[in-house]
Order: sequence, then structure tokens, then C-alpha cells
Amino acid sequence: MTRRSALFRHAEVVEHALVLAPVLAYLDVQVEVDAALEKRFHLAPRRPADGLGHAVNAPEAVRKLVLMDSVCFDSWPIPEFEPLQRAEAEAKMSLKAFITMMRGFMPTGVVNKSVMTDEVIDLYLAPWSSEDGKRAVFRNLRRLNKEYTQAIAGALKQLPHPTLVLWGDRDPFQKPAYAAKLAAMIPNAQRVWIKDAGHWLIDEKPDEVGAYLNKMFELRTIKRARWFELDGYRKESAGH
Repeated sequence: MTRRSALFRHAEVVEHALVLAPVLAYLDVQVEVDAALEKRFHLAPRRPADGLGHAVNAPEAVRKLVLMDSVCFDSWPIPEFEPLQRAEAEAKMSLKAFITMMRGFMPTGVVNKSVMTDEVIDLYLAPWSSEDGKRAVFRNLRRLNKEYTQAIAGALKQLPHPTLVLWGDRDPFQKPAYAAKLAAMIPNAQRVWIKDAGHWLIDEKPDEVGAYLNKMFELRTIKRARWFELDGYRKESAGH
């Protein structure tokens, strides 16, 4: 299953809850989501940590919460990206060097390297393979910092939502210790390990991740074919 089909397979989940990175972060940049679709799906804000902040600051707007290898506490920046937060880093890196760096980085986030094919990497990098895309990445690198996630950490114990903490047990970026910490802080949290998986859960274990999401939101199993194209989804939705 490609990343695109896996994402659309599970897109319906968002109608029932606020689902955080990586699935929505990628959905947000890979397809153009119009206002009507965004309202129907209750999409998380653009940055994963903002979504967790949304659950803290507006708990009435969230019914259930899924945290998938999410940025939290002091987990960001990861060492690989810390130098890129410096003010001069963006100007010093050409677009070609940036794309080369990202192509080399993507496979480090999976245990099973065979799933990170050129096709999958191309899908990840398509929104960023321009000067505008590069600027967007660097802007987000600078904006997301541990001061923000640490500031809301104390409020996590007040969250009322049923919460699924879904984590790759070999995530090299958002270390598994953070999953345990989140589950301990959030009162109604259940922690689930995805075995032998890194950070890109949708790529490595799409069926297993989908099964947990379907169970969490009491959804029937969604056929993969429904989610290959957004236009196809819209047509089918209109017939519901």
C-alpha cells in the first residue's frame, strides 16, 4: 500500500476525532483540502503540537484523541534538525542540497527500509521541492520548539478525552519513552506499541494502524479502493 492510499483509507477517522501527526500533517500538505471538507473532518491545526494545544485549550471541541509518534514535552528539535533552526541555516542551503538532505533523511525513520521507496519519498517531498516549499519547512522548523510543548505539558493531566497513544517501538525521532510519559500524564490514555516500526507508522504498518484507528472510533473497515483519489471520496460521500 502506498502512503497516499493509506492516508485516504483512514481519512474518515478525522470526522470523529482530532488525529495528530503524522497522518494529518501529511494529508494537509499532500492534498488541497477545501473549507467544507476541513469542517467535516475537523482537521488538526497545521502543526502537530498545535493540535495537542488545541485539545488542551479547547477540550470541548475534541471528542477523542489519537497521538501517533507526536511531538511532545522536550522531544523537539531532534538532533538531526537542531542545526537547521539557526537563523543562517536556510540561506546557506541550496534547494538542491535541501532535497538531497531530505531524501537521505526519510529512510532513517523506518525499520523496514524497503517501504521507503523512491515513490514514497517523492510523495513526501513533492510539496517541499521548490523554493516556497523549502521556506515553509524551515519556517516550521524554527517555529516549533520545546518551550511551547513544555508550556502545555502540565495541562495534559486535565484532558478528559479517551486517548490512544500509538507509537512505533523503534521510533528514532520521537523516542518511545515519550509515549510512556504521555500515557502516564493523560488520565484516559491507552498506550499501544506498533512493533518493529519507526516513526513513519502509516508507511510501515498501515493495516495495523488502521485496525487500531477503526477500533478507537468504532468504524467499519474501510476498503482501500475508496481512498485512492480525493475526488472519488467526494463523489462517494455525496451518496451517503
